[in-house]
Amino acid sequence: MEKPDPLPIGTLLLPNQYQVNNGNPTSGLILQVLIDKKWNTVNYLVHLSNGITRRIGDDVIRDLFMIVR
Repeated sequence: MEKPDPLPIGTLLLPNQYQVNNGNPTSGLILQVLIDKKWNTVNYLVHLSNGITRRIGDDVIRDLFMIVR
């Protein structure tokens, strides 16, 4: 299965309705795109509004955030 094109660096991630309804809504900014060709996965280094910078998978981003390009 082919992965979608990775999101560009600097993409703004806003909390989606799930986050708003179920906890602390957190926004973020993509700092780095990490592509693993062996496993055909895309991960992102994201700086979150709560001060944490962490590696987040493409599927988690699409489940928890509204993507603003």
